[in-house]
Amino acid sequence: MQRTVIVLVTHRGLADEMADCVAKLGCPSIVKVKGCPDQSKGRSMAIDAAFDKTEGTDIDTVLLLDDDQIFEPKCVLDLVEHSRQTGECCSGVTVTAEGKLCARPIKPLVVIPNAPVRWLTGLGCLAVPRVRLVRLRKKLPETAGITHWCRSGPHPDYPGEWFPNDFWFCNHFGGVLLIPIAFGHLKWVPIWPDSRMVRECCAYKPE
Repeated sequence: MQRTVIVLVTHRGLADEMADCVAKLGCPSIVKVKGCPDQSKGRSMAIDAAFDKTEGTDIDTVLLLDDDQIFEPKCVLDLVEHSRQTGECCSGVTVTAEGKLCARPIKPLVVIPNAPVRWLTGLGCLAVPRVRLVRLRKKLPETAGITHWCRSGPHPDYPGEWFPNDFWFCNHFGGVLLIPIAFGHLKWVPIWPDSRMVRECCAYKPE
């Protein structure tokens, strides 16, 4: 974790279980934004802060974690390493309180044999190569010094659809890779994707 910066955005503070999980990682670089009720703005501010904090360092990965995730350290290490090896944005698998997958596949305009499936996911556990942010930042607008990494609302690529800020962020990269690593979502009790969901969603092939 020496070359990783963790980005945490929380409105009211981290759950104790989440704080314990982060502490076990022993990551020396953490950026936390607390108290912003606008999640899009809070996430954009946090990514900006992480970007600036890592300028001129050897940190090559930005790890976005929601404030209600729980995980084993090895899961994070494996996720970050996969992102580092592939140069891709990589997400773990999480589910909602209703047990639904926190992700949806992007239907490609052209199906390329053996190409990895791209997903729009939540930002609960997403590893992003810093170099991808460097390239993207040059293309994004700013308001009051805040880069528009995350936005919510109508999206030009998805007419007639309201887009959440996490999907908006993933869409910047043409979708992200969904890695078969389960992360817990703390909703009163930990909610984990079952092994079938982890296996099947990561074996998904577009028709």
